[in-house]
Amino acid sequence: MKRRPVLLSGAIAAVALAGGLALEAVRPAVGSGGAVAPPTGGAIVHADIAVTPHAPTIDCEPHFEPYELPHITRAADEPARLFDSNGSGVAAADLDGDGLPDIVLGNLEGPNTILWNEGGFRFTREEMRDRSTRAVQLVDVDADGRLDIVTSHRGAGIAVFRNLGARRLEQVPVRGVGAPAYSMSWADVDGDGDLDLATSSYDAELDQVLRSSFLFSDGAGVFLYRNLGDRFEAERLATDAQGLVTALIDLDADSHVDLFVGNDFAVPDAAWRNDGHGAVSPFVPFSQSAAHPMSFDVGDVDGDGVEEIFVTDMQPATVDVEALAEWMPLMATMDAIDDPRNPQKIRNMLYSGRPGTTYRDDAERAGVDAAGWAWSGRFGDLDNDGDVDLHVVNGMIASETFHYLPGAEIVEPNITFVNRGDGTFSSERWGLESLGSGRGSVLVDLDLDGRLDLVVNNLQSPSVAYRNRRCDGRAITVSLRQPGTRNTHAIGATTWVVSNDRRLVRSVRSGGGYLSGSSQVLHIGTGDAEHLDRLDVHWPDGSITSVDSPTPGHHYEVIRS
Repeated sequence: MKRRPVLLSGAIAAVALAGGLALEAVRPAVGSGGAVAPPTGGAIVHADIAVTPHAPTIDCEPHFEPYELPHITRAADEPARLFDSNGSGVAAADLDGDGLPDIVLGNLEGPNTILWNEGGFRFTREEMRDRSTRAVQLVDVDADGRLDIVTSHRGAGIAVFRNLGARRLEQVPVRGVGAPAYSMSWADVDGDGDLDLATSSYDAELDQVLRSSFLFSDGAGVFLYRNLGDRFEAERLATDAQGLVTALIDLDADSHVDLFVGNDFAVPDAAWRNDGHGAVSPFVPFSQSAAHPMSFDVGDVDGDGVEEIFVTDMQPATVDVEALAEWMPLMATMDAIDDPRNPQKIRNMLYSGRPGTTYRDDAERAGVDAAGWAWSGRFGDLDNDGDVDLHVVNGMIASETFHYLPGAEIVEPNITFVNRGDGTFSSERWGLESLGSGRGSVLVDLDLDGRLDLVVNNLQSPSVAYRNRRCDGRAITVSLRQPGTRNTHAIGATTWVVSNDRRLVRSVRSGGGYLSGSSQVLHIGTGDAEHLDRLDVHWPDGSITSVDSPTPGHHYEVIRS
């Protein structure tokens, strides 16, 4: 199913009782408060552009269709014990060069799985020689133009599986990278054109798995690994971490990626500002933070050209008697950190703000502050209307924590938050309300029809791909290539689609959500628009390529000369 291109040039109880999904009919607008124009001043660079039409959508329905996948992430015990209950991530991208995104699913007590995409939601399964996996990302580590598979592990460090082409992989050493890693992120931190790596440990798990060898070691913590070409040079930024989330993202709008680590167990989050040359220093970008941040994703919720940041935590999605009965025994055992004076809150966060200013939390106003025991939250335009929606997977299994529940499990439906067009959201039932105990997730166009599909890696039940059958609106999709560089897939680049007074921004990142990769094919819904003004590509080095009058319903591969 290869596309034919056309070549062109160019205290929790109190919080729960007050929160939940009590969505009001009208909410004030959320966001930065006014459109922001794309940055200017970068050098104009030439690119070749391959344009292909999206595949037709067949059998249109107003919902997503589930496809059970041949993979189950299993824990050592059943019910799962802490911290096996945290599960594993998932990533999806074209690994074999046929144009179709393949899926890589992490596993704990069993091998990871590659699902080679054969088209039509048919997959060929291959087991990897890798297990005990936490995070999964697809990154071109050796800069040969092919995406490699990178995984982090329970009680250990990262592994890199080099992509040799023709669906062949080999595990290769990564010189200089050796510390235990739970979460990770890749980007060009020091501005030299190659990809650096940031990792965080999850010390609670290391203490459980490694026992005395970890107790009497010098710990793990947060590391920044600078890419020196043939090896990485490590800088230890923190000796301790409970880092469920590691993200390299520009937090202060100076065009340089900063480092954010979201720590579990009410341990304060940590951030480091990048001076543009790779030197980093601690700073505090958020006045409030989630007490147990489990995932981190970025999206422009109000279409003003400024990306907001969504962080998941745990809070009952509803306040009915049945839900509270499941949550209350746990709440009674937890520290009361819902004091208004405490900057950490036990709920989701939606950080908004003008570039270069302090972020504020808009989650409650937006209607996304409560989504259950939330793990992966992902932004994406699920209905192609130009506004990014939000999908959150949730649930929890833990024999120590929920021994009073059947199967030691809180069972909650996953939640689809649909953007009303002003950055506020309503909860909709689009067939994505699985009761599986979801952990990692990725939004990706698996069948190349210009509509985002969803893949969820569940714990103790089969993973599921959800095919988008909706036919409302169209989109353009964009993939960026920089052949001959050390960042071939342009991680750190940003695209802007400009149409009338709308400026739709999307960015290329290695990962997002919970322990999962991000599709490096950017998806921009365009609604019913027939014509767009232009597509601007801002490459990681600040240079710009513009494409005039891009056509909705097409894929644009922009190949930098």
